[in-house]
Amino acid sequence: MDDEVELAAERDRFRYPLHFGVLTGLTVWVTAVTRWLPVHGPVARFGLYGALYSCSLAVAVRGTVPLRHRLEFITGGALLSAVNVIAGIQASRMLNGLPGTIGPSLILASCAGLGAAGYAVLVRTVWHAALPPRALVSMALGCMLAALGILALHLTLRADGLWVAASWWFAFSIGLWYHDGLRRAGRSGGPSGVDGG
Repeated sequence: MDDEVELAAERDRFRYPLHFGVLTGLTVWVTAVTRWLPVHGPVARFGLYGALYSCSLAVAVRGTVPLRHRLEFITGGALLSAVNVIAGIQASRMLNGLPGTIGPSLILASCAGLGAAGYAVLVRTVWHAALPPRALVSMALGCMLAALGILALHLTLRADGLWVAASWWFAFSIGLWYHDGLRRAGRSGGPSGVDGG
């Protein structure tokens, strides 16, 4: 057990080249088949997006991990994503009277940030990733900016929210990779190159 802890301290928690490869493949696949997916409504669709993103991390986690833990993580990611959309729908009803894009921007940024914080806690809990509160905050801010960037490009309504989900996926993953590298480097600087092992 001590050897596993020592090894985990020396290496990233995830195999990032594999994770980013799977994530890119999933993004391309969902873009191609989105109109034929048998899910209806934003809650089901974003639940599916959450499950797909969770799969991309579950296949890339280092070490021997029981299938049950991987499935729990995937289920947790899907539920977090679905609950986040439900909260966003409820918030949109309350903020409906705000002028212009203030309401949608506020809701989208809040959902992206809260979703990132919740997801980071899930990653910490299930995979025992070392993510201090500062990492959670910076990852949440990165996801908020990514979602607002998609809103600014007017891509939110195209492809059933896929561009919001995909921008969030990559923002969260880049934050995870960055903070995993900082931990591994002992906070002596930025993360070293992406390690393929």
